[in-house]
Amino acid sequence: MPRRLAWGGRIAARRVRLLVIILGIGLLLYLIPSTRPYLSHGDSTDTKFIPDPYDQLTSTSEHPSPSSSLNTTNSTSPSSRILDPSLTPLLKTALTHRTFTAMGFQTCKMLNNARFDSFVNIKPLGGSVVEVNPTMEEFVDLIDERAEAVVDWLKAAVNPEDAHRYACYIAAEGTAHYLNMTERPLMHQLHPPTYFRDLIPAIEPQQSRIPGPRRKYKIAYLFLVHEVLGFPQLEMLINILDDGQALLLIHVDARSDSLHAQLTHFITKREKSSRLPLGSGNVFLAKKRFPCIWGHSSLVLAQLSGFWELRDLAEWEYVVNLSNFDWPLVRNGKILEVLNGADEGKGAKNWIEFWVDTSEFVLFLHSFYRSDRLRLNQEVLPFPTRTPSRTRLPRASSNRRPLPREPS
Repeated sequence: MPRRLAWGGRIAARRVRLLVIILGIGLLLYLIPSTRPYLSHGDSTDTKFIPDPYDQLTSTSEHPSPSSSLNTTNSTSPSSRILDPSLTPLLKTALTHRTFTAMGFQTCKMLNNARFDSFVNIKPLGGSVVEVNPTMEEFVDLIDERAEAVVDWLKAAVNPEDAHRYACYIAAEGTAHYLNMTERPLMHQLHPPTYFRDLIPAIEPQQSRIPGPRRKYKIAYLFLVHEVLGFPQLEMLINILDDGQALLLIHVDARSDSLHAQLTHFITKREKSSRLPLGSGNVFLAKKRFPCIWGHSSLVLAQLSGFWELRDLAEWEYVVNLSNFDWPLVRNGKILEVLNGADEGKGAKNWIEFWVDTSEFVLFLHSFYRSDRLRLNQEVLPFPTRTPSRTRLPRASSNRRPLPREPS
């Protein structure tokens, strides 16, 4: 028994010594200053530090360099200029031409017409565009090449279309560590019509589908619907909102062809009964349909596409997004008064809210469900007594015994 204890003590002592050695090595590595800012492009282990021209322009006096310093006056007087006056015109010209437009992308065609920063150091090029001055073909080929590499990494786990768009954006932005491209964002600005054209065709202005002079409405409604069982409710909602003051656009999920067919028949029947030419009413179906998924960017795309389609149809002052299970408490006139702020003597209201950080989410919740958001003293509209007919599903059978009741 004592031998076992002694042997166990030796093992514990060895483990402690090994732990102390590991911690000492880690501390030593931490204290040694790094002389390898980053590796050069490729498989070589040679180090290569490439100074960024923007860093040189914004460098402080901690490491003065007489040859590269812009403050050539060498004066410490408070009234002296920071920069040499002869250099300021050159600097203004450089800042004016700091960004350039790139064209000729093949893999990432949505990046055409985007603007890039010529001062940002691009590691694979060996410097910034200002320093290296590559051809446009060399620049766009580099972005396409890096995007293709990202697609290869993501295609096994991400939808191919989403992977392709993400890869092109992340390659153009450049700061992702696994790309080894740049330290600061390379892309300065996207060209929205080019970048979103294939996603949202409505981003490009179109001729109005309503014949005659361009109409003007006070309020517009955008519906996002997908359930066939909700059609009776949607039918009543259209009838109560379409009073001549509002424009209605209905986006039907791309996978709900049956609901789309029912709505097409319903809208055509309404226009015929009103003796109006077809397509001249106030209710329209969205031309572009998205397969909407809860919590997915497809919901944002569907709403943006709907807003732009509404802008093509007619002029309007306010837009409200709805589902087919919403119901108005008052008429359009009173809704418009609330939006205009007439009920409180204030200006127009905008209830689009967002937060940029998760730490603000708690504060956001306090304002999201405010009861004073809609102060209505008038009589509300009665909820319709007609309810959609639904087939009652049989209750699932269970062989489990019910739990015993707790004694009272």
